[in-house]
Amino acid sequence: AGCDSFQPAPLTRLRRGFSCGVTKAEWLALGDQDWRVVSVQDRGSEAKQACSDDVEVRKGSLVVFLCPEKSCVSGKAWAEADRKVLEQTANESAHPLSWMAAKSPKGPPTLSEGIRLELDGSSGAEFRVMRGATLLRKDKEYCTFEYEPLARISHNFGQVSDFAGSIGPVDFLWFRDEAVQPKRPLGARGGGLDVRGRVGVHVLGICRFTKAATWSDQLAVDVTWCPGPDFEV
Repeated sequence: AGCDSFQPAPLTRLRRGFSCGVTKAEWLALGDQDWRVVSVQDRGSEAKQACSDDVEVRKGSLVVFLCPEKSCVSGKAWAEADRKVLEQTANESAHPLSWMAAKSPKGPPTLSEGIRLELDGSSGAEFRVMRGATLLRKDKEYCTFEYEPLARISHNFGQVSDFAGSIGPVDFLWFRDEAVQPKRPLGARGGGLDVRGRVGVHVLGICRFTKAATWSDQLAVDVTWCPGPDFEV
């Protein structure tokens, strides 16, 4: 947003985040917990490119995506300045910072300014948490924030609006019992399925039957849209 020198970038680069070498405009990292790209359409073209890691986004591209209302991220402060902001935010809470703090009358504290985190299992990757994120938990140097992914997307793209068109066609895939017994996360961590890394599948949603039934019955289905990498199936 507001970067006239934006050069075409593949989705893999947008996932990591970067700064423009000319304007210094910062593109915030957008992970699997933030959004799921459905298609990319270049300005002046009617052709929609299906999502893949190599698809390039250009200035003026129309990007259709799904995103959850809330997401969580865990890690530790990136530098001393970030640690000081984290400690100041934690000290504003009147209760021990745990998942139960979110249920307290006062509620958990929020960031008055953005900080950078080193995410769990990210091998030194930086993740910038925006101002207004909620600190849900802090255990020594590790912490967990809840935030709105749409705020990060708006920071990068500028204008974001509801898409009125169709997102189809999409594939409907069935997980074999032996692949998910016992349950496994969608991402790579913890022995996960890593469906995007291994077979290039971008999961838009996970369907589950909400009741047991015979094949002659009408099965009720519950859909979780844009599941994060830690979502278990």
